[in-house]
Amino acid sequence: MDKNELSYWMALAHLEGMSTRRKMEIIVSCYYQKKNLSDFFRADNNSKISDFAISNPDGTENQLTQVELDCIGTLSPQIPNYAFMAESLQEQGYGIITVMDKEYPKQLKKMMGYTSPLVIYTKGDVSLLNQDAIAIVGSRKAKDISLQFTDTIARKEVEQGKIVVSGYAKGVDRQALDSALAGGGKSIVVLPQGITTFGSGYRQLYKELTSGRVLIMSYFHPDAGWSVGLAMARNTVVYGLAKEIFVAESDNHGGTWSGVMSGLKYNSNEKNKEKLAIYVRIPGDKEKNANLELINMGAEPITLTGEVKKREDVIEDLSAIENKIISLLRGNSLRPETIIEKCGLSWTKQRMVGYLDTLKDKGVEKVKVGRYNCYTIKVDEPDLFN
Repeated sequence: MDKNELSYWMALAHLEGMSTRRKMEIIVSCYYQKKNLSDFFRADNNSKISDFAISNPDGTENQLTQVELDCIGTLSPQIPNYAFMAESLQEQGYGIITVMDKEYPKQLKKMMGYTSPLVIYTKGDVSLLNQDAIAIVGSRKAKDISLQFTDTIARKEVEQGKIVVSGYAKGVDRQALDSALAGGGKSIVVLPQGITTFGSGYRQLYKELTSGRVLIMSYFHPDAGWSVGLAMARNTVVYGLAKEIFVAESDNHGGTWSGVMSGLKYNSNEKNKEKLAIYVRIPGDKEKNANLELINMGAEPITLTGEVKKREDVIEDLSAIENKIISLLRGNSLRPETIIEKCGLSWTKQRMVGYLDTLKDKGVEKVKVGRYNCYTIKVDEPDLFN
């Protein structure tokens, strides 16, 4: 694709004020009509509405609104700048891959669908994008046992020819990358910033890049600096590139938790025939994390050495625990520590609080009793006259 056409792709990809799904609908419309994206941009507003509408399953058409047309209209003056940027990036050895290109990762499209990045920027061997990949995920402040697990899994998987996807964050992400390379394997690094702002990283990974063992990729604006928001958004692509997810350590909130929840939701959809393999390290008795909760919710348990166990040999009888908690809380307000004691559990307070939050649809709610956070299920008092 020449730089002039790429400029339209880049402009649309980085347009603010319009969702990725809506942008992808424009791309799909162009695809089915065998038109370039530049044809869409050059069309007048009436044609954009009538000629590039998306047909919905119910036969209706999903047309662009005036607000969206106004938003798109702001891009025209930026096209020459994006054309210059595309040419400059290519001259510096960066790749620019659109969702239409054969090099675009098929696994990412399968997992993310209409929310897939329109454009990704790369440095390194792009063939890695369509090789079988795994991701090992966990906290930036992971404990030594989680890093040990990460090292074991990374080395084991690269021996089988798998690519390890890393978000390049401290903790589990960086350990996964380092162990994959130390084990003679290859890795994809997904940046939480623009492809041109990774200066020190390129120097550190220079040998691996030039030997084809590492691919750097980003889908953010090429000049974007690191930010917390981009780091969170990057996690979605880390999960999306992998066919297998290994969880070293997770809290009951945050990026690792939400990523696994999305994966489990994907697996529960009957339309998705090929499921995502999600393995969670079996925690020790005194560990304070949400690993067991993820296993209870459907993830596969795996040992520190990488041996997959049967779920029934690991999970607790949550249905019995749930029934006991609901019985205790009906009409009573109890602290998490009291619930743990009355249920005879060895859970931490943090784990109980996280589990109670999952029972909101059962009527469990948090209330303040004095200076303590308690949980209850309110019981309606009978009406005297009914």
